Amino acid sequence: MKIPKSMKKITTLMISVLFCLHGLAQEKTTEPSKAGKKFFAGISYSYMNIDTKLRALSLHSVWDGQDLGTDELTEDEVSLINSIATRTNRMNDLSLHIGMKILDKPGSKWIIEGTLMAGLARFSSNVYNTETGVQEYLFNSGFSKPTFGISFEVGYRFTSHWGISLKPS
Repeated sequence: MKIPKSMKKITTLMISVLFCLHGLAQEKTTEPSKAGKKFFAGISYSYMNIDTKLRALSLHSVWDGQDLGTDELTEDEVSLINSIATRTNRMNDLSLHIGMKILDKPGSKWIIEGTLMAGLARFSSNVYNTETGVQEYLFNSGFSKPTFGISFEVGYRFTSHWGISLKPS
């Protein structure tokens, strides 16, 4: 699969912005960090909007018990479908986070935290045919899909202003 140059540029820009925001969000004190409370809690809201395109499409037909086989669309046919239809997927998530600082001693350059989260998410998908002006598909779950997760953060402070962290979720 070949990734278009415009997609590479957008992805590079998004990753650069995330690194810059992470650097700007660093603590700006000149005093060494002090150990705070061991447990913490909070809420978060996440929003994600993705425009998608078809990569491939195959159609399998069975009529009145008779298998008519599978038809695979060519790249040109898939490109034609992508040129006349827009596909949008959205996710909204409202979550409660409860965590614990496992390692955050005064004077230590290391920080380790663990977090549990639970919440409700809303998913929606939309396929709109721009040629006919018809909405071909619409799905909206409402805030009814439960979400659960766990994450860990391991960080190292180079100075009081700069550090690096890894946070798999």
